[in-house]
Formats: sequence, C-alpha cells, structure tokens
Amino acid sequence: MSALPRAIQQQLEEADRLMQPAPAPAPADPSPAPAEPPQPAPVAVVEPVEPQPAPQPAEPSQDAAYWKARYDTIAGKYNAEVPRLHDTLRQTEVQLAELRGRVSAQPPAPATPPPAPLVTEGDETKFGSDLIDMARRVAREEMRAVAAAMAQLEQLVRGLVPQVQKVQQVEQQVQGTREEQFYGQLAIAVPDWETVNKDPKWLAWLSEYDPVAGRTRQQSLDEAAKSFDSRRAAALFKLFKGVQPAPTPSPAPVNPELARQVAPSRSSTTTPAPQAKKQWSAAEYTYWVDPRRVHDTENGKLQEMIAEMDRAIAEGRVQFV
Repeated sequence: MSALPRAIQQQLEEADRLMQPAPAPAPADPSPAPAEPPQPAPVAVVEPVEPQPAPQPAEPSQDAAYWKARYDTIAGKYNAEVPRLHDTLRQTEVQLAELRGRVSAQPPAPATPPPAPLVTEGDETKFGSDLIDMARRVAREEMRAVAAAMAQLEQLVRGLVPQVQKVQQVEQQVQGTREEQFYGQLAIAVPDWETVNKDPKWLAWLSEYDPVAGRTRQQSLDEAAKSFDSRRAAALFKLFKGVQPAPTPSPAPVNPELARQVAPSRSSTTTPAPQAKKQWSAAEYTYWVDPRRVHDTENGKLQEMIAEMDRAIAEGRVQFV
C-alpha cells in the first residue's frame, strides 16, 4: 500500500495525540524543604486590585465530543480522498508502464559513424609528413582568404539592406501612383465605369469567351488592370456599352383624327418581298469585334456594326467554316 499524503498523516497523528489521556500529576515530595533564615519583610504599598473571574474548567464531556467530531471529519476526508488517490496512482502506473513499453519497442537510432580521415597513414608514408604539413598550411592560408572575402561580402550585404528597403518603399509609392493614374484616366475615358462595373450584364459579358483574344473578356480586363493600361480597359467598357441595345423611346400619343387625315389611301400595288439578310465571313466578324476598332472607327458606326455582328451571330449569318 502506498504512503498517505503528508497533510492527512499529520492530521491523523494530531488526532491520536489529542485522544490520549492527560498524564497524572507527579506526587508531592514528602521531604521538607530546607528552612531559609528569616529576613525582614519589606514594606509594600498595597494597591487595589480588581477581582478577576476565575477560569471555568472545561467539561470533559464537551472536550471529548469536540475531538470526536474532528476525528470523524478527518476520517471522512481520509475515506473519501485516499481511494481516489489510489485510483489516480494506479492509472499513472499503467500509463507509465505503457510508455516504457513503447520506448523499449522502438528500435535504437543507428549511431552515426565518425567521418573517415582524409589523410591516412598511407598518405604520410607515400608523400612524407613534411609535404602533408605544407599542404595543410596552404589550405589554412586559402581558408583565411576565403573567410576574409566572406566577411567583406557580409559587410556589403549589410550595407545594401537599407538601400533595398528604400527601393521597396519607392516601388510601393510608384505602384500607388500608377494605380491612381490608371483609375483617373479610366474615369476620364469612361465617366460611368463604376456604375457599369456593378451591372450584372457587364459581369456576364466579361465571362464570355472572346474568339479574337482567345480567352475570356474578364482575363483581358484583368491583364489591362495589372499592367495599368487604361486604354485597353476603357476600350472594353466602350465595347460593352456599344453592344447594348439603345433604350426604346415611348411612342407619343397619336391623335386619331389627325391619323385619319394623313393616312394614305390604299393602292393596288403589292408590298415588295423582304430581301435576304447579308451573310458575314469569319474575317469580317473578327474585324468588327476587335477592341482596336474603338480607335479607328466612329462611335456611331462602331456601335451599329457591333450590333449587326451580334444579330448575325444570333441568326447564324456568320460563316466560320
């Protein structure tokens, strides 16, 4: 059985000591004490002393009940805590045994063999100790030169660190300036680009594949923004706005009397048959949807041709083969 905790052991010893009966008083010595010669009594000044109440002796029954209650309390703590401590100790021993088993089951790490010497006794016998000693001195001298060069290089690198930090700060400032210029020029070319940039139709149009560029329009816009090319970004915005249908104006109210007066009379001539719509080639389609047309074509003409290309694609009038 494992030893009890020190605090509980001390409390048990104190309780056992208090439960033991008090020792009997020692008997009085029958032999008379040697008489001392009488001395004159000094004259003392008698002061009035207030009577003190005599201490009341404690009843034995009350003391026994008090210590019995303390003993029962300590015994209750002992019976409650000692089994729990035993369980904890038993679990700790089990875990320790398990860890010892794991450690013993692991294979020992292979010992690293010491490096083999580069100069052997055979070399000293073959070349002589003087030549080998001279080679070692030459190697030490060369290492000193290498160490000096490394120190100079380290000092140079330390001197370059502040310069590199300054260059990085300048790059950040230039990056911020170029970004501000990009958005400023884009706002001049397309004043409502922020409004268009939130339009779901614009986002859907950017996700479409552009056969001219060989990628999606979103990739083209990202590349233009990354290179701070405001002209290309503005061209994409203008191209999108050019392919959007113009808002249809609401028809003005017609006066029935006026319409009756200006209505042409029916004639016996027949209505001419509609003509066939133009068929476009792949080269013509590629030419008109190219963003570069923004710079060399009038805005009205470009919007008209882009709208025609969209209708031709929708009606299957573009021959890609």
